[in-house]
Amino acid sequence: DAVEYLQVSDQERSSLQAMLRRIKLDKSNLPLYAKIGEYVHNYIKYDKSLVGKRLSLQAILTNKRGVCVEYAKLFNSLARMAGIPSVIINGVASGEYDKFEGHSWNLIYYDGKWLNVDPTWNLMSGILSSSHIYFYDEGTQAIEVQFSSANGNISLDSDFKVRNIN
Repeated sequence: DAVEYLQVSDQERSSLQAMLRRIKLDKSNLPLYAKIGEYVHNYIKYDKSLVGKRLSLQAILTNKRGVCVEYAKLFNSLARMAGIPSVIINGVASGEYDKFEGHSWNLIYYDGKWLNVDPTWNLMSGILSSSHIYFYDEGTQAIEVQFSSANGNISLDSDFKVRNIN
């Protein structure tokens, strides 16, 4: 059940209502989540000096600067307000420097399935390449490494057994 991934605070609601209205005015044929992702991607200017700062939503809206955590946070709030269940994923990704670094993106529930989207890199197709890896620990000591592929989400558990989770 994705209901818990729709919760927004009163502050989020009052801070973001006008922004969401503007996004909904976009006349493109993109799904609403992709419009939100593109808007967030263009709204925030990437500022590497903010790594590790974890800005509040208000600071993101005021400064319009951040890193992946801020992109994911703003996207998460807007998606939830639009009725799209969303959660922030923290993991690692390999980008322009050909090495894995900490990264955040979002997992949304849309059209009956969970999709990975990355507003920092404006990747809104629902599939992220194996350049995005996250670690899953559901209250156990066993860690799963999960990544996206063209065939869906793949999981590699601590015994290195592969299972498809889609």
